Amino acid sequence: MNENSAAVGARLRTAREAQGLAIEQVAARLRLMKRQVAAMESGDFAALGQPVFARGFVRNYAKVLGLDAQDLMAQMREGPAQESPPRAELNPLPAVPRRRALWWLGGLAAAVLVAAPIALYAWLTSDEGARDKLRVRTAAAPPQAVIAAAPQEKPPAQAAPLAAPQAPAAFSAVPAAVPGAGVSLRFRADAWVEVRDAQGRLMARGLYHPGQEIDLKQGFPLHFVIGNAAQVMVRYAGRALDLSPYLSAKVARFSLAADGAAAAQKP
Repeated sequence: MNENSAAVGARLRTAREAQGLAIEQVAARLRLMKRQVAAMESGDFAALGQPVFARGFVRNYAKVLGLDAQDLMAQMREGPAQESPPRAELNPLPAVPRRRALWWLGGLAAAVLVAAPIALYAWLTSDEGARDKLRVRTAAAPPQAVIAAAPQEKPPAQAAPLAAPQAPAAFSAVPAAVPGAGVSLRFRADAWVEVRDAQGRLMARGLYHPGQEIDLKQGFPLHFVIGNAAQVMVRYAGRALDLSPYLSAKVARFSLAADGAAAAQKP
């Protein structure tokens, strides 16, 4: 294992813990075994089989957590190239007639071609029965896509932009019901956030880092899901909000009206 692999695994583990997800929940969503998810988080990509499988697993895991999959792929490629294992010396074939040797080699090649895919499939699906028993409980939509409640003939007017984790946007085009009032989030540690407006549209979603900020002044009532909420300061009109009534397993779920009234939100 190299430093790049360990760094990729640490980023995956930090993002999962910030969202309040257990390894079992992630494994069920990815249709993988717990040991495969644990291998990714520890940077042990060799345990996942061929490099093409490891890259595919990491890419899907990054999408589930809302991370930049291409960035993780590039970080994996930056590691030092692995040395090829020493090639075992094969004993020479015994002296047999040419026709018999060709028949023997052809039979061996056919057996390998048949057995290899069967063994690979059995390994990848050996824990499938256990995965079917798991049910993921989450209030957020899958990070891969935002699904509208019903098809619309025309795109909604004045759709709120999505705040990117690296540069959270401020929204002030439409004033709130209370003049000058708005809600702000300040981060003291890594935390995962999802904010939706009254129509269910995404206002912000992603993993935010210490020192970053989000300021919102439209779309009330706003609906929040905040992982690692103890490390996030939420203020309305300059007044700090107490998130403890809305906490469950380090995740706060609540709604905030335009007048600053907060209410718990069911998972």
